[in-house]
Amino acid sequence: MNYRKEMARLKKHRKTYGPVMDRLSSLHSAWAGFSEPVQITMEEDMLTILELLTIEYLDPDAFKITKSFGEYRALYYLGGFPFTAKGERFLAERHKKRVRVIVGAVAASVAIALLLFALF
Repeated sequence: MNYRKEMARLKKHRKTYGPVMDRLSSLHSAWAGFSEPVQITMEEDMLTILELLTIEYLDPDAFKITKSFGEYRALYYLGGFPFTAKGERFLAERHKKRVRVIVGAVAASVAIALLLFALF
């Protein structure tokens, strides 16, 4: 086993957590309009949600998992807040990183504009 390749693969896969968690956050915000559990049908999202449940980023009480013959058949969002404290920390860190990137890009743009202004 090549550990560097494996770690790179895991880091790359971890990037899928954020978008799935964002979709769950949106679903939670829109939950008031639903009277029944919402089935999550995208297979990639289902697998990522199962992984997030395993690493305790998501609250298992907010989901229902249907299995048959040892295979996952369906995943339902039941409502309620989907994130645990650990998951909220992950989202907060992700948000901080995004803000740093945006602020850095804006600062670089302002610096370039000031430099160009000073030259001309």
